[in-house]
Formats: sequence, C-alpha cells, structure tokens
Amino acid sequence: MLLRERSAGHRPVRVVGGGSRSAIENWTPPADEPAEWLSTRGLAGIAELDAAEGVASVGAGTRLAELAAAADEAGWELPLDPPGAGATVGGVLAAGAPGPRWSAPRAAVLGMGVVLATGERTKTGGRVVKNVTGYDLAKLHVGSFGSFGVIESAWLRLRPRPERVEVLTAELGDPQAQRSLTFARLATARVAALRQSTLVLELAGDAASVEVDRVRCARELGAQSGDPGLIDALRDFAAEGRAHGATCPDLQLRASVLPSAVPDARRVLSELDAEVIAYPADGLLYAKLPLPPEPPLPDPVEKMLAGAQAAALSRVGFLRIEVAPEWVKRGRDVFGESPATLSLLRALKDQFDPERILNAGRFAGAL
Repeated sequence: MLLRERSAGHRPVRVVGGGSRSAIENWTPPADEPAEWLSTRGLAGIAELDAAEGVASVGAGTRLAELAAAADEAGWELPLDPPGAGATVGGVLAAGAPGPRWSAPRAAVLGMGVVLATGERTKTGGRVVKNVTGYDLAKLHVGSFGSFGVIESAWLRLRPRPERVEVLTAELGDPQAQRSLTFARLATARVAALRQSTLVLELAGDAASVEVDRVRCARELGAQSGDPGLIDALRDFAAEGRAHGATCPDLQLRASVLPSAVPDARRVLSELDAEVIAYPADGLLYAKLPLPPEPPLPDPVEKMLAGAQAAALSRVGFLRIEVAPEWVKRGRDVFGESPATLSLLRALKDQFDPERILNAGRFAGAL
C-alpha cells in the first residue's frame, strides 16, 4: 500500500535492511521532499528450513546470524558471509555483498519474493534448483540496491557443512605471490586471501582431501596452521566505516578484475600506500587509503580513479568507492560501472520503477 501511494504521488522511498551497507551509495544533494524510510527488518523469520534438501525460505529482515545458526544446527552452512554487524538477508542480497568465503551471493538464490514500486507483489523462482526457463529475475535484484524492487523473502540454497576446516598462513615473497592463484584454486580452498605478504587459506571439505591440500601447502609454501579468527579479520577489514552515519577518514575501495590482473592491481594500490587484501581466485581486491582532511584528493589517487574508469570502459573490471567522505563522493559515480552496463540499468529502471521512487539517485548512474 505504501509503495503504491508513493509511486502514484511521485514521492521517493528510501529502502534499508540492516544498514550495514548504507555507506555504499552515490552522493545526492538534499531533495525538496525528503525520502520516507522503509525498513524491511519487520519481514523477519525462517518460514522453512528443509534439512533433507538443504534449502531455506526466509523473510528479508531475517538476520544472517540467526539463519546461519539454524542452518548449522541442521547440518548445513549458509553461503553468505558479508561484512557488517546486523546484516539481514534482504540487505545482503540487495547489495550483492560478498564475503571472504562466498564472493557471489546470487549463487545462493533459488527464488525471491519482491514488491515492485507500484506495490505489486511478484515471485520468481522457488525452492528447487531449476524451475524456470529464460532469464532468472531473482538474480536481477541481487546487487541492485533496491532500485528495481523491495525484496520481501528469498529461497536460499544451503551448502553441506564440511567435515574438516583448516586455516593456514604462509609468508610469500613477490615471486611466490604470483603463484598464490594456484593455491587459491585448490578444490578445498574456501578462502584464499593475500593480505600484504601473508597468504591466508581456509581449507574445507572431507577430511582426506583437506589433509592432502594441507600437506601440499606446507611442502610448497611453508604454510603453517593459523588462527581461525584470521577469517573474521578479513571480513572486518571490509566492514570498517560502513555503518549508517559512521564517519571514516579513509578511502575504502573494492576492485573487481580478471584473476590474472590481480598482481598488477595490488601493485598499483600498494604504490599509493594502501593497505590491500586480494582474493586471487575471485579477482577481488579491497583497499584502504589514508586521505587528507579536506579536498583535493592527492594527485596519484585522482589518477588511479581515472584509470579505473578507463578499465570499466574496456570492460576489464571496475573500482567501487565503498566508503569515503562526502567531498570525495560529490560529482562521482561510486559504483564505477561501464557505459554499456549503465545503459542496461537505465532501461531496467524505466521498466521496473519509471517514477524513480525506489532509492532514487543512490545506485549506479544516480538511478
């Protein structure tokens, strides 16, 4: 009812889940009429968790911690582990938020219930792996930041809980760092991250396979057992300064490149005195750069951001400004998408929210 009324009156709505990703948005000047905040936290609860099939139906406002605990009790794992305390299922899916273990949230989605800007309720997909032909509309809403509809519920595919989990660390010099992709692609490597010169691996699977890969890592890299808390530290690195209303003096970035381009991207960011965490197999990098208290940006940083725009134009990657002071965001598209992608997103916005009431101006291209 609310969305129907707001759409008819051309009045904006600001949709929010747990608020753990609210720092990732384009800067927009104050509107003449402030947007009404619409929280999905009330849409909480686990409607069904099928321990035999490994699927779950949950409300968008369900906290990930609650769902993960229920899945664990049933012998499964929840393949979502984004940064940010208080994260909810709907918010994580809307933001497409990756984590150290699971970099593609859309892979966990089987189906979704979504309310469109007109107030119309829609459902797509369901509890089975393949139940539709053509384009899977559930995937459309993952990573769209609520710009095409409000997620009400989701069917998620769980993963079997591994028999053994082992965390390893290895100190790598530059030549070895180039080989990190080989170990990141081990069958049991659930996490593989380079934090400066330290490779952090989390091996997970059946006990025999984990042992084989552990021995190989020890023999070829000198890897040793590590603290399981290192995985939480990787997650926390991407979460700092992210909560709604938080102030952060640093520039926090997320880059997506081809796995083969990770070494070059690490080098560019490191030369800017950035602290960098790279996930070689996923082609993801997180970076944190110190900033001056006021404009302008240092010239090398400005050139790096311009270079990232060129990379987006050539479709070899993107650089997203995840957290930054307002003066850095002003006049920039923090999402770093290519013109071709922006053209598609605008067409989708015209189709699903022609009145521009859902999170107006907050998504890529100021949609």
